Parts: sequence; C-alpha cells; structure tokens
Amino acid sequence: MNFTKSFVRYVVVLSLFLLLTACSKVSFEIEASKEVITQGEVIRFSAYNVDNDAKSFLWRSNIDGQLSTQQSFSTSTLSIGTHKISLTVENDRYKKSTKSLKVIVKSKAESTKPSSTDQSSKPDKQNSKLSTVSISGQVVDAISGNGIAQVKISIGDKTELTNAGGAFSFEKLVLEQGNYKLIARKTGYITHSQDLKISATKTLSLA
Repeated sequence: MNFTKSFVRYVVVLSLFLLLTACSKVSFEIEASKEVITQGEVIRFSAYNVDNDAKSFLWRSNIDGQLSTQQSFSTSTLSIGTHKISLTVENDRYKKSTKSLKVIVKSKAESTKPSSTDQSSKPDKQNSKLSTVSISGQVVDAISGNGIAQVKISIGDKTELTNAGGAFSFEKLVLEQGNYKLIARKTGYITHSQDLKISATKTLSLA
C-alpha cells in the first residue's frame, strides 16, 4: 500500500442484500443546480429517474407558493430567505409522492460579505482522499424472495443493472472518501437506499 501526502488507495468489498417491495406510488429524485443563490440569480430545479407512469408535477416553495407544473424548470424570482422546495408527482393511478430540498436565497448585500467558510466549502481535488471500492450484492423481492432483474443500482454517478438473478457488481470504483447512498430503483417497486461510508480507517461490511 502506497501513501503519498493525502492520497490513499485501498480496496473495500461490500456485500449487500437489498429487498424491494412492490408499490403503486411513483418514484423519483429531485435536485437543484445550487444550494445558495443571490436574489435575482437563476436556479434550475429538476426531477429525474421518474417512473414512466408519472402524469403531473407540482413544484412549491414554502415562501413563494406554487412555482411550476413542469418536470424541470428554471427561475430567478425566488424571494430572500430559506426555502423548502417541494415536488409532488402524481401517477396515472392517482397515487402521489412528495420530496423536498432546501435552497437559501441571500440579498445582494449579504452575498458580497466575505465569509471564512467560502473556501472550506469548496472541495479540494488535490487534497481529497480517494479509495478504490468493489461493491457486489443481490436485489430480491421482499415477498417471494426471488431475485429481481433489471433493477437500476446507483452510487454517485455510476450505475449498473441487476442480472436475471438479481445480482449486481461494481468493480474497482475510484471514489472520494465520504458518505454515499447506494440506491436501487425499478418501476413498480419502492425505491431502496443503503447508506455507505467510504473511509481509510476501516473495511465496510454491509448485509
């Protein structure tokens, strides 16, 4: 094992056993292009990995009320304050799901103030510690116990599909050390997530 400054390489093997349960609710994920903006600045909100049976979208702010009925949209009119931005998605069986995120809108005067946290909040690619990770597991139906094929397994920006027996494998992923979510998605099932912590101090074992 070679150590150079703050760069670390090692291998972690994770064994996962995920259960998916059938459901009629729509599944999706949401994101904002920024977490903190200045009043008048453009920000984009997006919904992705949306089930095919989704038929309506409603974005709302706890401060400004209704924002959009599109799957994704951009705006520059958010009021100053801490917003809870929520998206409610309804499918063609009239089932609804809601997810939310936080966005802070600062005044122009406040945004020009120097902050001691500005530099520390930015990732330092040169000082980031990296790990080489192998992840494998199986996704099974919570009722029958049978493996589920074609389940989308995601970690970070990496995605794999399960095989006919529900098995999946990520080989030699290079990830920055930190907290991650391993997410399993398939239309007609409840989305399942598993928290992972990648660090240089221990080998993870998940079941």
